[in-house]
Amino acid sequence: LKVKHPLLAVRRRLSFRRKEGQRLGSVIDATRLRAGRYLPRATAWLSSIANRWLGLAVIGLGAATALYGIGAKSLWHDEAFTAEMGRIDLLSALRAIIDREAFNGLYYALMHPVLRLGEAEWWNRLPSATFAIAAVYMVFLLIRRLFGVRHAVIAAVLIATNSFFVHYAQEARAYSMALFGVVLATYLLVRAVEEPSRRRWFFYGLVAALSVFAHLLSAWVVL
Repeated sequence: LKVKHPLLAVRRRLSFRRKEGQRLGSVIDATRLRAGRYLPRATAWLSSIANRWLGLAVIGLGAATALYGIGAKSLWHDEAFTAEMGRIDLLSALRAIIDREAFNGLYYALMHPVLRLGEAEWWNRLPSATFAIAAVYMVFLLIRRLFGVRHAVIAAVLIATNSFFVHYAQEARAYSMALFGVVLATYLLVRAVEEPSRRRWFFYGLVAALSVFAHLLSAWVVL
């Protein structure tokens, strides 16, 4: 009869455990590798969904503050002038823009066909409110790109609830258009500086120029 040495049995057990440990380690490594591949994608997907919902929330807040009570007040002097620019013929409107209102000619050029479709106070102010809502969203995008989502949300809430912003968002004048143009031009400038290309610089220059034509005071920002 052969007698097995006790150390031989211990060695076999240790060898078996070592092999099991190696198998378990390989499984763990494979799991980590798969997680390393799919986790960033899942994180990016969830982040994109969150950013979209935040963007929609920002737009909703801007719309709520800009549109609430937009037609409650009657038009005052400057708004009445804007309404009159929409009632006269196109040639007379162009002459008035060149002679008296060239500093915000782009706004009148837009308002002339719009005011042909209605005369109500809320309709006169709706383009300004639309530009204001778009400006809130552009502030969100700009600050998010520069400082992150948290700061972007704070900035968007602050501007959307600002009393001056709400006042001019509900006024049939060029201020909301100029604000939107300035913020959009700034966003395009940041993109052009971060990732320079002729196309990005072209669009920045185009939007900056249009902002100045929306209101002359925009030149102090874009230049």
